[in-house]
Amino acid sequence: DYFMDQWGVPWKKPQGGNYYDVSEFIHREIDPEDFDQIQWPTLATDRMAAEMETRAKALYESTDYALFTDVLGSAIFESAWYLRGFEQFMVDMMVEEEFTARYLRKVLDLQLEAYDKLLQKSAPYLEAVFVTDDLASQDSLLMSPEVYRNVIQPYQRELFSFLRSKG
Repeated sequence: DYFMDQWGVPWKKPQGGNYYDVSEFIHREIDPEDFDQIQWPTLATDRMAAEMETRAKALYESTDYALFTDVLGSAIFESAWYLRGFEQFMVDMMVEEEFTARYLRKVLDLQLEAYDKLLQKSAPYLEAVFVTDDLASQDSLLMSPEVYRNVIQPYQRELFSFLRSKG
Protein backbone atom coordinates (compact mmCIF):
# COMPACT_ATOMS: atom_id res chain seq x y z
CA ASP A 1 0.00 0.00 0.00
CA TYR A 2 3.08 2.25 -0.07
CA PHE A 3 6.01 2.79 -2.42
CA MET A 4 8.60 5.39 -3.30
CA ASP A 5 9.13 6.25 -6.95
CA GLN A 6 12.44 6.96 -8.74
CA TRP A 7 12.18 10.65 -7.83
CA GLY A 8 11.98 9.85 -4.11
CA VAL A 9 8.29 10.77 -3.96
CA PRO A 10 6.33 8.62 -1.49
CA TRP A 11 2.96 7.23 -2.66
CA LYS A 12 0.26 5.64 -0.53
CA LYS A 13 -2.92 3.80 -1.44
CA PRO A 14 -5.85 4.92 0.73
CA GLN A 15 -7.58 2.11 2.59
CA GLY A 16 -10.14 0.61 0.23
CA GLY A 17 -8.80 2.69 -2.67
CA ASN A 18 -7.66 1.53 -6.09
CA TYR A 19 -5.10 4.21 -6.82
CA TYR A 20 -2.06 5.64 -5.11
CA ASP A 21 -1.83 9.27 -4.01
CA VAL A 22 1.31 11.30 -3.41
CA SER A 23 1.72 11.27 0.35
CA GLU A 24 4.36 14.03 0.52
CA PHE A 25 5.48 16.67 -1.96
CA ILE A 26 9.18 16.51 -1.25
CA HIS A 27 10.09 19.87 -2.85
CA ARG A 28 7.07 21.85 -1.64
CA GLU A 29 8.99 23.86 0.94
CA ILE A 30 11.99 24.68 -1.25
CA ASP A 31 12.32 28.38 -1.94
CA PRO A 32 13.13 29.32 -5.54
CA GLU A 33 16.44 30.87 -4.50
CA ASP A 34 17.46 27.50 -3.03
CA PHE A 35 17.20 25.65 -6.36
CA ASP A 36 20.88 24.69 -6.31
CA GLN A 37 20.39 22.94 -2.95
CA ILE A 38 17.92 20.40 -4.35
CA GLN A 39 19.18 16.83 -4.24
CA TRP A 40 18.12 15.28 -7.57
CA PRO A 41 17.92 11.52 -8.14
CA THR A 42 19.36 9.25 -10.78
CA LEU A 43 16.26 7.93 -12.55
CA ALA A 44 17.87 4.99 -14.34
CA THR A 45 20.94 3.00 -13.43
CA ASP A 46 23.05 0.71 -15.59
CA ARG A 47 21.52 -2.20 -13.71
CA MET A 48 17.98 -1.04 -14.54
CA ALA A 49 18.94 -0.67 -18.20
CA ALA A 50 20.42 -4.18 -18.31
CA GLU A 51 17.38 -5.69 -16.57
CA MET A 52 15.01 -3.91 -18.93
CA GLU A 53 17.00 -5.07 -21.95
CA THR A 54 16.97 -8.69 -20.72
CA ARG A 55 13.22 -8.67 -20.10
CA ALA A 56 12.35 -6.81 -23.32
CA LYS A 57 14.55 -9.08 -25.44
CA ALA A 58 13.06 -12.22 -23.88
CA LEU A 59 9.50 -11.03 -24.51
CA TYR A 60 10.38 -9.84 -28.02
CA GLU A 61 11.87 -13.23 -28.93
CA SER A 62 9.29 -15.46 -27.23
CA THR A 63 5.97 -13.69 -27.87
CA ASP A 64 4.20 -11.82 -30.60
CA TYR A 65 3.29 -8.98 -28.22
CA ALA A 66 3.87 -5.37 -29.13
CA LEU A 67 6.09 -4.10 -26.33
CA PHE A 68 5.62 -0.69 -24.76
CA THR A 69 7.37 0.85 -21.78
CA ASP A 70 6.42 3.54 -19.32
CA VAL A 71 9.32 2.80 -17.01
CA LEU A 72 9.86 6.44 -16.05
CA GLY A 73 6.21 7.14 -15.40
CA SER A 74 4.85 10.61 -15.96
CA ALA A 75 6.33 13.28 -18.17
CA ILE A 76 7.35 16.82 -17.34
CA PHE A 77 4.26 18.54 -15.91
CA GLU A 78 3.10 15.68 -13.71
CA SER A 79 6.59 14.88 -12.47
CA ALA A 80 7.11 18.51 -11.50
CA TRP A 81 3.91 18.79 -9.49
CA TYR A 82 4.39 15.36 -7.89
CA LEU A 83 7.61 16.79 -6.48
CA ARG A 84 6.46 20.34 -5.78
CA GLY A 85 2.74 19.89 -5.05
CA PHE A 86 0.00 20.70 -7.53
CA GLU A 87 -1.06 24.01 -6.02
CA GLN A 88 2.53 25.15 -5.43
CA PHE A 89 3.60 24.27 -8.95
CA MET A 90 0.62 26.06 -10.49
CA VAL A 91 1.57 29.16 -8.45
CA ASP A 92 5.21 28.74 -9.51
CA MET A 93 4.19 28.77 -13.17
CA MET A 94 2.43 32.08 -12.72
CA VAL A 95 4.76 33.99 -10.38
CA GLU A 96 8.14 32.22 -10.41
CA GLU A 97 8.86 32.01 -14.13
CA GLU A 98 12.64 31.70 -13.88
CA PHE A 99 12.42 29.05 -11.16
CA THR A 100 9.77 27.15 -13.14
CA ALA A 101 11.95 27.17 -16.25
CA ARG A 102 14.98 25.88 -14.30
CA TYR A 103 12.85 23.29 -12.53
CA LEU A 104 11.25 21.96 -15.72
CA ARG A 105 14.64 21.98 -17.48
CA LYS A 106 16.11 19.83 -14.70
CA VAL A 107 13.15 17.43 -14.70
CA LEU A 108 13.44 17.05 -18.47
CA ASP A 109 17.23 16.67 -18.41
CA LEU A 110 16.95 13.86 -15.86
CA GLN A 111 14.28 12.16 -17.94
CA LEU A 112 16.31 12.47 -21.15
CA GLU A 113 19.36 11.04 -19.42
CA ALA A 114 17.35 8.09 -18.10
CA TYR A 115 15.55 7.39 -21.38
CA ASP A 116 18.86 7.56 -23.24
CA LYS A 117 20.38 4.99 -20.91
CA LEU A 118 17.36 2.68 -21.07
CA LEU A 119 16.67 2.95 -24.79
CA GLN A 120 20.29 2.45 -25.84
CA LYS A 121 19.79 -1.16 -24.85
CA SER A 122 16.05 -1.78 -25.20
CA ALA A 123 14.89 0.29 -28.17
CA PRO A 124 15.27 -2.57 -30.70
CA TYR A 125 12.68 -4.58 -28.78
CA LEU A 126 10.10 -1.86 -28.12
CA GLU A 127 7.26 -0.55 -30.26
CA ALA A 128 6.73 2.63 -28.28
CA VAL A 129 7.30 4.55 -25.09
CA PHE A 130 4.07 5.29 -23.24
CA VAL A 131 4.19 8.81 -21.78
CA THR A 132 1.49 10.35 -19.61
CA ASP A 133 1.22 13.96 -18.62
CA ASP A 134 -2.29 14.87 -17.45
CA LEU A 135 -2.91 18.45 -18.48
CA ALA A 136 -6.69 18.54 -18.23
CA SER A 137 -9.73 17.61 -16.21
CA GLN A 138 -12.81 16.04 -17.77
CA ASP A 139 -13.94 19.52 -18.82
CA SER A 140 -10.94 21.66 -19.69
CA LEU A 141 -7.21 22.27 -19.48
CA LEU A 142 -5.74 22.75 -16.00
CA MET A 143 -4.13 25.97 -17.25
CA SER A 144 -4.78 28.41 -20.04
CA PRO A 145 -3.73 27.36 -23.54
CA GLU A 146 -1.24 30.25 -23.49
CA VAL A 147 0.40 29.02 -20.27
CA TYR A 148 0.55 25.51 -21.68
CA ARG A 149 2.14 26.68 -24.95
CA ASN A 150 4.66 28.95 -23.23
CA VAL A 151 5.58 26.91 -20.16
CA ILE A 152 4.97 23.17 -20.73
CA GLN A 153 4.82 22.50 -24.47
CA PRO A 154 8.47 23.35 -25.29
CA TYR A 155 9.67 20.69 -22.85
CA GLN A 156 7.16 18.13 -24.09
CA ARG A 157 8.23 18.78 -27.68
CA GLU A 158 11.84 18.21 -26.75
CA LEU A 159 11.01 14.98 -24.90
CA PHE A 160 8.90 13.60 -27.74
CA SER A 161 11.46 14.60 -30.36
CA PHE A 162 14.16 12.83 -28.35
CA LEU A 163 12.06 9.67 -27.99
CA ARG A 164 11.28 9.62 -31.72
CA SER A 165 14.99 9.98 -32.47
CA LYS A 166 15.57 6.69 -30.64
CA GLY A 167 13.34 4.84 -33.08
